[in-house]
Amino acid sequence: IVDWLPMVYLAGFISMLDTGTRRKRIGDLAARTAVARAVPVRHRSLALVPLAVVLLAAAGLLAYRATSAGNTLTYRANGVSFNYPATWSEYGTSNGESSSSAPLWTTTVGPDPSTPYDRVEVTAYRVNQAVAAQSIGALTPTIESYVKQAYGQAGGGMQGGPEEITMAGKRAVRFRATGFLTDGTPFTSTIVFAFNGTTEYEVNCQYTADAAEVKGGCDQVVGSFHIGKASAAQGNP
Repeated sequence: IVDWLPMVYLAGFISMLDTGTRRKRIGDLAARTAVARAVPVRHRSLALVPLAVVLLAAAGLLAYRATSAGNTLTYRANGVSFNYPATWSEYGTSNGESSSSAPLWTTTVGPDPSTPYDRVEVTAYRVNQAVAAQSIGALTPTIESYVKQAYGQAGGGMQGGPEEITMAGKRAVRFRATGFLTDGTPFTSTIVFAFNGTTEYEVNCQYTADAAEVKGGCDQVVGSFHIGKASAAQGNP
């Protein structure tokens, strides 16, 4: 077991190198066994090639497992859940007011709290009437008008969409828009709107610099978004 750790005979291989011509593993040293050479000296380096390949493959597998098993955190609150990169931070959730125009709640995740404009913001709103899957097509022009107005006020405008996608098993629409922050910094947003009865979910993925990281996190949030049973407990359909 000791020879095998930490990466498929790595310790044993180091021990073989350290013991010179004796080429003893840790197990050989402990058991006081002798090692006889079966491979001619001129082929010694060739004999080590398969072991080196095994060690490299093992190292790659361990690195893959480390990144694939621990690359995701999960937000669970307000009757929804979604995944986001493990290197990101959750900036906190704020609850809105009961008025029709105020959000029910908002939560934000992103790569760096010190750069809050590169982030994914998830917001829930209450709408006046239930929106069924077949109704979102008729509602899309209203959403498009809202996007154009909001980003036009930010000095930009809509650049793409509406594109129909699926989020949380619901029909959703996605837009891409640009604008400028108050300090003049340009930004790009990908905005997704989905509806569950009388609740509207808006995912706003905004980035100013590192587009690839925020886009990847955005795809992760949208692709893993789930509306759970907790919604009913909060009065959401």
